[in-house]
Amino acid sequence: MAKTLPVEGGACDWSLDVLSDAVRRLGQPGDRAGDPRPGVFTRGRLRVDEHCNGQHASSPLDLVKSTLARELDALRDRYLVDLPREETESALRSVTIGVLEHVERHAAIYARLDTDAGATLHSFLGAHFAESARILIEQSSVRVPEPPAGVSPAMARAAVRRYIADGFVGAIAAWLHEPAPRNAVAFAEFLVVLTPSWWAHPGGDGSTSPDLEE
Repeated sequence: MAKTLPVEGGACDWSLDVLSDAVRRLGQPGDRAGDPRPGVFTRGRLRVDEHCNGQHASSPLDLVKSTLARELDALRDRYLVDLPREETESALRSVTIGVLEHVERHAAIYARLDTDAGATLHSFLGAHFAESARILIEQSSVRVPEPPAGVSPAMARAAVRRYIADGFVGAIAAWLHEPAPRNAVAFAEFLVVLTPSWWAHPGGDGSTSPDLEE
């Protein structure tokens, strides 16, 4: 019998364990059972009513991403939003440790981050980091280096967002190949070494304001 995720007080009480199991089952032979009713899909032993609390998800993976996003957004709100520039260095370290601990808790979901099967999660995590970078730049918690002639400030900011975001996702994917248990604090310190000093240690000279006109 299919397992239906419970609804309490009009909101879905999603279980990442149940949902991640559904994601791992996707594409497996003999796992194509469907429910003819709109808004319901079945994968293996999991049935999810997609219409819950006014939200719609087209697959178990979408539900997993929304649940992961809530955890990641909470870390960003705690450490990075409205961050004074003088506190940026310590906040970046703290949020990096928090993200790595999040990834470690859900390693079964992120395990294939650097494979074709993990492309959607790779993009999801990269988009989250890029948005965090945008917030840090726009609130002047960090400042991007002065771009050379021919590179507009807007292009420089966009490049920085992707450079930081995609670099972090790639590093995390490599870290996940280490056998568990992995040391989030130690790897966060290593990421500080890998990250450009104008980002990991903001506050030096030679940088430009993020709100320069093109």
